[in-house]
Amino acid sequence: MTEDWNKWLKDMFDETIYETDDLTSPIEVKDLINKYGKASIFTYALYSDITEGDIFVITKGLYVALRCNDSIVLPKDFERNMLIIEAKEDKEKASLFGRVENTNLNIVLGGCFQEHYEYIQHLVLEGLQYMQVECEFIGFFEVESNV
Repeated sequence: MTEDWNKWLKDMFDETIYETDDLTSPIEVKDLINKYGKASIFTYALYSDITEGDIFVITKGLYVALRCNDSIVLPKDFERNMLIIEAKEDKEKASLFGRVENTNLNIVLGGCFQEHYEYIQHLVLEGLQYMQVECEFIGFFEVESNV
């Protein structure tokens, strides 16, 4: 994809990709916590490359699947409050968890998704595998306000 296409995707869907090791540092994560009370974070270890276009397909597919699921109620602005945080996991850090060097893909959703985490986790993993991205699910956790 060209840089223009990637810029259009980001502008069109207000999707932001962060590269950081601290999942709570981007102000947008704190804003999600303040707005929804909690942020649900799904983390995957990616062992092969993924493009911004692939991430676009994963996040839009996730949104459509959640919107179509009658047991999940999403706020009207949910799609605009989905964050992607990529964090490099070097060889030393990865070896502590029995993994090899990889990129952690963190999908941050505003709100509490504890009840549906298995559905969401499998949905995203299936999408990544369908796109032939070598990966594994490594965790889910929720962050809430300390106030």
